[in-house]
Amino acid sequence: MENRIILQTDEPSERMDFTFKPGEVTVVTGPNGVGKSALLDEVTRYLNHQSDVEMFSGHRQITFQSDDVDQVGLSLANFALQLRSHPDHVNRYRNTWGEQHLKSVIKRVINCQNQSNNNMIEDFRDGVRFHDAEKNNPRAIDMINAVFSAGRLAVEIILDEGTVKARRNGAIYGIDRLSDGERAALLLVGAIVTRPKDSYIAFDEPERHLNPSISSSLISAAVRMRGDVGFIFATHDLPLIEWLRPDRIIHVRDSSIYSVAPETRRYKISLIKADEEIDEKLKYSILGSRKALLLVEGTASSEDKSLYSALYPGWNVVARGGWETLSGDVKSLRANSDFHWLKVCGIIDNDGRDHVEQLKLKDASIYSLPCPTIENLFFHKAAIVEMSKSAHEFFGEASSEEMINTFEQSVKALFLANRTEIVTRKIVWAANRLISEQKVSVDSIRGGQTKIEAVDLGKVRDSVESSFAADLDQLDPYGMLQSIPIKNTSIPSKISGFFGFPNFKNYKKAFISHIERNTPHGRSIKAALKLSLPVLPGIEE
Repeated sequence: MENRIILQTDEPSERMDFTFKPGEVTVVTGPNGVGKSALLDEVTRYLNHQSDVEMFSGHRQITFQSDDVDQVGLSLANFALQLRSHPDHVNRYRNTWGEQHLKSVIKRVINCQNQSNNNMIEDFRDGVRFHDAEKNNPRAIDMINAVFSAGRLAVEIILDEGTVKARRNGAIYGIDRLSDGERAALLLVGAIVTRPKDSYIAFDEPERHLNPSISSSLISAAVRMRGDVGFIFATHDLPLIEWLRPDRIIHVRDSSIYSVAPETRRYKISLIKADEEIDEKLKYSILGSRKALLLVEGTASSEDKSLYSALYPGWNVVARGGWETLSGDVKSLRANSDFHWLKVCGIIDNDGRDHVEQLKLKDASIYSLPCPTIENLFFHKAAIVEMSKSAHEFFGEASSEEMINTFEQSVKALFLANRTEIVTRKIVWAANRLISEQKVSVDSIRGGQTKIEAVDLGKVRDSVESSFAADLDQLDPYGMLQSIPIKNTSIPSKISGFFGFPNFKNYKKAFISHIERNTPHGRSIKAALKLSLPVLPGIEE
């Protein structure tokens, strides 16, 4: 039987008609605070006047004082009458029938189980074969366990001497000892499998108390089990909506109250039909902007993570080891954006990459630092100036100008002392770039390529040595500190010492502290670094 419901829209002269019928699934969705629960309440009140409907509020009770279901205190018929007659007792603000409602579900499971067993006995007496008798009389506990299995719940429900019990790994115990998630699953699934044919059931936030890894598969399995019942869900769980494949989605954008007893609203709503995809705008409306995830190289020391977080506010910084792992993670997450709600980018060390390679990586949302590694950022010219001023203020010995002068006069000797490590890393960069340029492809073989040219590391070394010597002759210390690899050299600690710090770690801590406390020095450093660092796409997109 169809049930017609009329809702007031935000235009007083307009109304929206909905037709509900058993066997259909309706989802009410939208962001928090727009009136999803209110609309679900209103739909339930309408259905109460026309059909048999059971409502489970978002704040439903899932705990027992005991597992004695005979303590319900009301007959099931009178309990159902109370719920139908006083819908204000079960709404999104409170649930005065909490434990009694839960125990009523358990009692219904027992009654349905017993009724199915009695019906099977009658079928046997009438000569019906066992297989057919079992098929004609599905038992509630078997259905619950089938749904639990589909939802990957390890617990099993049994009937032991007339009492509903739980069984896990051979151990049998009372359902009052189930976990919150298991009790929530038993409440939801038990209510669904025991609903009368051609009735309705409404759940506000059916995923509440359920682990996200099981909620969608569990709920959708329960719904499939009862194709003769009408379902209305209010949720903003997009994976659940996609699992359910509802017949209609009512998207609530906003609402306003126009009567209080009972509360009734005018809604800004739109209807999405079963064959329509949930587009990005609706996802954004329901979930807000995608969570911004910035993957970086290494194990991300607290200082490195703090620096990236300060320079890219709103992004969640996660270290992913080497650049190949990071690159694969970024590409995989971006290629499967329908399965998560993340906005993903990566930042990697420059490591001598040329402009062409950097542009190719940028197309995959992987951005290269303007310097070899993050260590170089701590010695940007503006950072050195501000840290020298800070050191003078803190230590009160040499002036900022004196410290910078000492640094500039000593830096050439510092580069020379670390020449071997610097040149070695630059040789590796240059050699790998030459190898990459000769990467064999199907097209190159089809085109007649017959050999790969050998990389002469001696020539590579000569070129790197010559370039390094030319840089030393011109000696732009600040430029070299942004172009040479200083990681795993003594350079960071030695420069830190010029400004009164015992080591590079202490220098980094002071550096980050200025940025996090938003001191004048920190603001100047941050402004200078942001001008040279990659610009990531806006997280509001």
